[in-house]
Amino acid sequence: MEDLFDKFPSWFSIWSEDLYDDKEREGYLFQSVKLKGNIETQRITGTIYGRK
Repeated sequence: MEDLFDKFPSWFSIWSEDLYDDKEREGYLFQSVKLKGNIETQRITGTIYGRK
């Protein structure tokens, strides 16, 4: 993860939303990942959410 701070010295964020076919349970799985890099502290914070 440290490479992200080197490659994007001003700021960066990572955002992904995906829908997966859950064949075992005959439905879908939704997954959301939202991350943000704090350049001053060099920490990454965010949320990871999933729902069946």
